[in-house]
Amino acid sequence: MGLRISTTNVFLLAASIACMGGISSCGTAGESTSTNSSTTVTAAAGAPPAEEAPLSPVIAEVNGQPLYTASYEQVLEFIRGRLPAGSDANNVERFVVAKFDALDMLVDDELIHQEAKRMGISPSAEELKSEFQKAATAAGGEDVFLGGMRMRRLRRQDVVDAMSRKLAVDRFMNEKVVPLSSVTDAEITTFYNDNIERFT
Repeated sequence: MGLRISTTNVFLLAASIACMGGISSCGTAGESTSTNSSTTVTAAAGAPPAEEAPLSPVIAEVNGQPLYTASYEQVLEFIRGRLPAGSDANNVERFVVAKFDALDMLVDDELIHQEAKRMGISPSAEELKSEFQKAATAAGGEDVFLGGMRMRRLRRQDVVDAMSRKLAVDRFMNEKVVPLSSVTDAEITTFYNDNIERFT
C-alpha cells in the first residue's frame, strides 16, 4: 500500500515538474471521448464514459487524491537528469536522496493544486487544448505523443490530469506566490524593527 498523507498545509514549489502531457480535443457538451492508440470510443449523452483502469500502482495519497508511480518516476527522472555527472560520494548521495525529493515534489505539487482548486484557479478547455497541441506537435503527432505516454504507463486521463495540474499550479504560483517575493530589504528591516519582540 502506498504512503497516505492528509494535510491542509500548502508547501511552495521552487522547481517546475517536467511537462508530462496534455489534452486533445475536449469534445462537445453532452459527450465524452476516451481514446487509446488504436481505438476511439464516444459515450452518448447521458451514458457513463468508459474509463480505463490505471496502468500504474498508487504510490501515495494526498487528501484522498491518488498519486501514481508513473508520475513519481517522471519527477525522479527530472531531478536526476539535473544532477552533476560523476561518481564521487556527494553525487552518489544526491542520486539516492533524489528518491525522497521526488516524492516530496510530487506531494507538494498536489497540495498546491488542491489549494488552487479551492481558490477556483483552473485552466480553461482552450488552454488545455493549446497545451496538448504544442506537446503533440513537439512529439511528432498525437498518436506518437500518447503512445509514448502509454510506454511510461500513463493513460490518456493521466496525461489530461497532469497538464491541468501543471497549468493550475503555474497560475497559482504566478498570481499568489510570486507577488509575495517582491518584498524589499528595506521592508524586511522595517518589519523586523516594528516586531523585534517576536524575534528576541
